[in-house]
Amino acid sequence: MTDKADKKAAKSEITRSKILEAALDLIAEGGLSALSHRTIANRAGVRLSLTSYYFGTLDKLVEAAFDRFVEQTQPYRDKVRTSIDQQCQLPEGQINAAQMTLLTEQLADFLTQHIQAGVTQRRRELGVESHFVYAFNIAPPLAAKIQAFTHMQLQMIESVCQRFGSAMPWQDAHLILAAISQMEFAHANGGREFDAAFVHQCLKRLFGCLFSAEKIH
Repeated sequence: MTDKADKKAAKSEITRSKILEAALDLIAEGGLSALSHRTIANRAGVRLSLTSYYFGTLDKLVEAAFDRFVEQTQPYRDKVRTSIDQQCQLPEGQINAAQMTLLTEQLADFLTQHIQAGVTQRRRELGVESHFVYAFNIAPPLAAKIQAFTHMQLQMIESVCQRFGSAMPWQDAHLILAAISQMEFAHANGGREFDAAFVHQCLKRLFGCLFSAEKIH
């Protein structure tokens, strides 16, 4: 009896997974407006009734898809944070202009690579994120989760700004996230070749404006 129940639970989990992955595929391709129980069921290759059976309303299904997206992409965000910590270590004591230039260069190098990876290797994830973050008229529970997700990203960037001596780290975090997001989505949606040199120049100039050696102690 237990073995039968385990098999049933495993089959249910597989079906739920198919439905959520189908929803994420559709969101990446056409946004939240592309979703319906029918389109998701067709993409997942399951009976139409199963989307309602497992998730109830479409809003709850979309919310579950967002939860899955956050869970799937968390290891990548952790890797980004670790890489920044390792590559942009500030020396002890007063930082001179030459050291600050080198540090901002390293940060611009790393984030250019991060943006390029999003455009070329993580297009599905980037598409899903953009459609969620910039969605309008969504259910309050999902809106709250998206806000928390964005807040988490800002906090990570804020901690970097603090280490670089920013006088307004929270505000600077918003500027940096906006710049990164714009360059990611513009290159991903514009169909043009990724211009690493241009992105690097933009980021380096931004960091040069936000951080200065005089602020570091």
